[in-house]
Amino acid sequence: MLAMPCASRNVRARKERLPTIREDECQDLEKDATQVQLTLCRTFGDLEGNVTAEIADDVIKFLKAMPREAFAAALQFLGPKMRHLALSETGSRIVRCAIDKATSADRHVLLAAFRNSVVELSRSTSGHEILVQLIDCIPVFSLNFMICETISCCAELALHKNGSDVIESMLLHFHPTQLSDFSMKLVEAAPRLTRSPSGSRVLQTLVEYGGPSCRELLLRQLLPQAGHLAMNPSGSHLIRKLLEQGDETGQLVAGALLEAVRSKAVQVVNIACSRCGSAVLQQMSSIEAPEVAELQTRLNEAVPFLEKSRYGRRLLPA
Repeated sequence: MLAMPCASRNVRARKERLPTIREDECQDLEKDATQVQLTLCRTFGDLEGNVTAEIADDVIKFLKAMPREAFAAALQFLGPKMRHLALSETGSRIVRCAIDKATSADRHVLLAAFRNSVVELSRSTSGHEILVQLIDCIPVFSLNFMICETISCCAELALHKNGSDVIESMLLHFHPTQLSDFSMKLVEAAPRLTRSPSGSRVLQTLVEYGGPSCRELLLRQLLPQAGHLAMNPSGSHLIRKLLEQGDETGQLVAGALLEAVRSKAVQVVNIACSRCGSAVLQQMSSIEAPEVAELQTRLNEAVPFLEKSRYGRRLLPA
């Protein structure tokens, strides 16, 4: 790799000139990979500072116009800078363009660019979108490094607004054999995740895509607090996702709610008169099970209280 121009030259290049590379020049660049990288450096600077929208637009046009061989050389130039570029909104546009144009032959450059930076990028507004794009575009067995880098903090990322999107994408696309230990870390943290909008969403994805054994372990973690989760805005979404998994799982959830009511950990009328709890009980009413029938009997006994509640009235007998 040729040495980068000095900082003053980079600034001058950005201020004084915009790329005017013609198609025939792109074809000439194909002959010499070193010349491609030198031209990129001369025209756009080292791209290690703040990249303006104007420069990003011009780099993207340049990349799109390049023939295949020249693009491979350009990617070698961009590779070490991709982590930095991905952390800014304008820079990430360049990275997205490079990923879109890259082929399987370029995969090693892309993977090297993001190793040892997955956690940092997961917390970034623009960086986490790049990781999601990678998961969509690259065969997941090439992305095992993402699991290795995030497994120790996957619960914290699941609670993060941006990080949770990356965790969800991994749960959606990675093969179950890659995720066994990873999923267990999330299951262990389930009581903490349920009350967070982001964490609840991750657990809902785990319920849907994690497989029967994972769901069983998750149920063991969640059922003792089902009564309170049913009234929680985030937790109730998870309870309702569990109810969608079939009558057998629904019966277990109903049994947990009934146990909470019997032990007086929560009153059925409190569940019924809350916005979230009433929605859970409505959804549960279609399940044919003795636990559901007993809950309904207790609701019938509480009709005077239900009539006074906006949400409780939803559960009044027809």
